[in-house]
Amino acid sequence: MQGVLKQLKDHSPLDYEALGALLKEIDFATVYYESLLPNISSSDTYSRNILTLNPIEVVLIHWPTNVSSAVHRHDGFWGYVAVLSGSCENVEYLYKEGVISEIHRMQFLKGGLIPEPDGTLHKMYNPSGEESLVTAHFYYPPLENMDNMVIYNLENQRIGTLNDKASTASWSEPDEHFKSIQENAFKFVPGKI
Repeated sequence: MQGVLKQLKDHSPLDYEALGALLKEIDFATVYYESLLPNISSSDTYSRNILTLNPIEVVLIHWPTNVSSAVHRHDGFWGYVAVLSGSCENVEYLYKEGVISEIHRMQFLKGGLIPEPDGTLHKMYNPSGEESLVTAHFYYPPLENMDNMVIYNLENQRIGTLNDKASTASWSEPDEHFKSIQENAFKFVPGKI
C-alpha cells in the first residue's frame, strides 16, 4: 500500500478521470495492506483506517461478514474503491421526487475497482457470510470526518445527517452522532427500475 500512496503523491493533482486511469494500472489483488488493517470493533459495522489525507483521502475499510454501509450520497466528493480481499456488492439508487429506487447492482471481486462519481447515491456491502471484505477508498476532496454526510434508511424511510463525531456512514452510530434525523422522508420502491 505504501507504493500506491507514493504513486498518488507523485501524480498529484489528479482529477476524476486521471485518478481512475492511475488506479486501473495498479494490481490491487497483490497490494500488501495487512499491517494497516483496522481491527473490527463490532460485528454490525465496518472499521476504517485513514492512511492519508494528502493529496487525496485514502482509507482502508475492513467489513465483517454480511455488513453494509447505509445508503449514502457522495455530495461534493468523488473517487474509487479498490477491492483488496473478499467480494463487494455495490448498489446504486435514484432519488427523484421523494422516491428512492434501485437502478444498478454489481459485484466486485478481489482486484476490482469501483467508480464513485460525485452525486453517487449507493451502499456497499459484504455479501459473504463466511469471509471478511477489505476495500481501499480513494476520495477527493479528502473527508476528515463524516460531518454533513447524509444517509438513508430504506426500511424506515429516514434520512440522517451525521456530525463530526460519526466514524461510519451507518445507522449503528449513536443518536449523538447525528445532526438531524427526518422521519417519513421518502418512499422506497424495492427492485430495479
